[in-house]
Amino acid sequence: MISLPRIVAIDNDEEDLEQIHDALVLARIPCVTIPYDAVTWAPGDLRSQCVAVRIVLLDLNLLEGAPNAETITPHIAEVLAAVAPAGPYIVVFWSKHKDLVDEVLARLADRHKETVVPPIYHALLDKHDYRVTGDPAKDAETAKKLSASLEDLLINVPVLKMLVEWESRVGTAVAHTVSRLYSLAAANNPWQRDKVESRLADLLTWIAHETAGRQSAGSIPGDAVDEGLHHALADELSRSPDTPGYNDRWKVAIPKVGRRDFKPAEELSAAALNEVFHIDSVNIVKGERGTFALLAPEFISQREKVKQVFGMSIKALKNEFVYLEGLEADAKAALLDACRLGLLELSAACDYAQRKDRSLRYVLAALISAAHASRTEFPDPEDHEGRPRESRHEAIYRLPPIRIKDENFICALDFRYILGLPQNHELIGKPLFRVRVPLLDEIAYRCSSHLARPGFISFH
Repeated sequence: MISLPRIVAIDNDEEDLEQIHDALVLARIPCVTIPYDAVTWAPGDLRSQCVAVRIVLLDLNLLEGAPNAETITPHIAEVLAAVAPAGPYIVVFWSKHKDLVDEVLARLADRHKETVVPPIYHALLDKHDYRVTGDPAKDAETAKKLSASLEDLLINVPVLKMLVEWESRVGTAVAHTVSRLYSLAAANNPWQRDKVESRLADLLTWIAHETAGRQSAGSIPGDAVDEGLHHALADELSRSPDTPGYNDRWKVAIPKVGRRDFKPAEELSAAALNEVFHIDSVNIVKGERGTFALLAPEFISQREKVKQVFGMSIKALKNEFVYLEGLEADAKAALLDACRLGLLELSAACDYAQRKDRSLRYVLAALISAAHASRTEFPDPEDHEGRPRESRHEAIYRLPPIRIKDENFICALDFRYILGLPQNHELIGKPLFRVRVPLLDEIAYRCSSHLARPGFISFH
């Protein structure tokens, strides 16, 4: 696939669909048209191809005959589930029947909410207003009117309009990054096309080697190129010139920005936002940099081995992360059960680059349900009435609140326990999530700072 579509049009009437397509082409608006047949239509891999769709142009009546909300809603649901699998998006119904559209949307919310991502906004347009006639002057006016109508849709949802503009800026920065690489490969003679292609491949190979190291790049060339180009893309994006009024349009889209009294909506949680920025619980590879894996149950059950590796029992290790004092026996047991020990892979980023082979370094970590958050804080030994500390001692680093599969957790690391282990060592159990690079780099910095802290003997 060359690119992901932003606008799709679906109709069961191929002549009408062709008219819509021609009008969009005249308006210079890229769009994918999808014919619908109630009997033979199959979504195939549309869901994976349409994750970037922001506007859906949809004929309300995908069946022959007079439209009826009860009969057409399942077909509308089938189409929306395939072409708008993620959101946010606007759906435009080719219809003049507002009451019917409202009934269809109500039925979608009532009977298809598990499969259909609801549109952030909907509108009605009459497709007969945008028919191409073959008259150049009239068709130019039609194209202009269609372009204005679609622009108005986004104006009605300022925050979506700006997110779409941001997506476009990122796409432009990606294109400029690729063009910069091509310019390096083309050098002074771009018409030596075979050599340009070969030099472009050499450039990307070089980038992969320097990013991940020769051996790792040979195993995962795509990942190595991705990571290497990410740095060039980030620079290109940071240098993207603002289009006129860019910041003014953002002020309209996010009117609370800059206000001292701003508070996010109650439904928004820091843990959920941290999942976007700091935690990946979907794409996890055991032993990958930043992966958190639980200690293997087989290892935990062997007390002597635990003591041999860590110098203390599992209970004593958990005591590093949770405050047990003042609890009854049952409450202590429940808290200890809720505290799960694991290892976070913290090898240095440079171990992936500069032609070095990877060395895996793990830090002891604990994952505790947010329901026990108050028991992950400790009284200040010098001020019992003051604000509690977020850790028992300075060697413990506490991550921002995180969410894994809709459950909130506290995660903390203990820099006093750092192990060098092979990827498939018996200690390493099931991987649960991966810490994303920015937070991982912060953790690595804190860890190295803790290990390199100065100390001296002082006599008084």
